[in-house]
Amino acid sequence: VLNAIYLGDCGPFWQDKDGAYAYDDIAFYATELTKEQMELIINMKRGQLSDEDKVIVARGQLDATKEELEIFCSELGVTYQTISNSVLDWLMEEIGDSEQYASVDEVNAAIAKILARQSEISTIVKAYDAATSLMDYYAALCERTSYAGTNDFKAAIETARAAVANPTETKAIAAALEVLETAKMAYLFTQDG
Repeated sequence: VLNAIYLGDCGPFWQDKDGAYAYDDIAFYATELTKEQMELIINMKRGQLSDEDKVIVARGQLDATKEELEIFCSELGVTYQTISNSVLDWLMEEIGDSEQYASVDEVNAAIAKILARQSEISTIVKAYDAATSLMDYYAALCERTSYAGTNDFKAAIETARAAVANPTETKAIAAALEVLETAKMAYLFTQDG
């Protein structure tokens, strides 16, 4: 069992201290690195990457960006299952395997597509959350008031909920809200006085 590691010294139990060893960069890896991986890391640190090495590094960044989007989608939950599934399909079909990219520019273009898609999904999530909050507010409004058009307004709220049940784009959410706002105004105009 390894209890301690001493770098640049012989440890506290030996008398012959050896300060001649100096380290300015130490890294530990969870898995054993291949010779090629070690050479790539060394070349990166020296700033001596070949064009092939640069593509390998860029591919690693692409894989990390894909994984971040997959994690982002998986954390959205059941409500966004439809969009999560479509994103996973899109990653496989549109982006594909990082090994297919032959240049850093190609890899960077793929990364830009992924980041744009993640931004688009964030916009959809925000729009959906705002829409559902508004629908909840309107449902509570129906409970607090009892105008003549209550049943019609409740039906419009439920129709809007169904329209955005599997959100995949902001246009559908905006259209449902537009119809809902019209229904709200019609409801308010049914009050006496």
